[in-house]
Amino acid sequence: MKKASTLKKELTNILKQEEELRKSLRLEIKKNKGLRPAIVASVLSYSSSLKIIESEIIGQHELVLN
Repeated sequence: MKKASTLKKELTNILKQEEELRKSLRLEIKKNKGLRPAIVASVLSYSSSLKIIESEIIGQHELVLN
């Protein structure tokens, strides 16, 4: 079982990655006046995956605390 501090660092890194991805997507949309639907779907899928991982880490974190 991982330590709570390790889980917190992992969660922080995941949240930073997600925010960077969202900023990048916004910039690309502004530059290109829109993106192909496949690219948007891919980014949203990645974002959803990060949310699932985040939930798992939070669950593990709660187990460690209990």
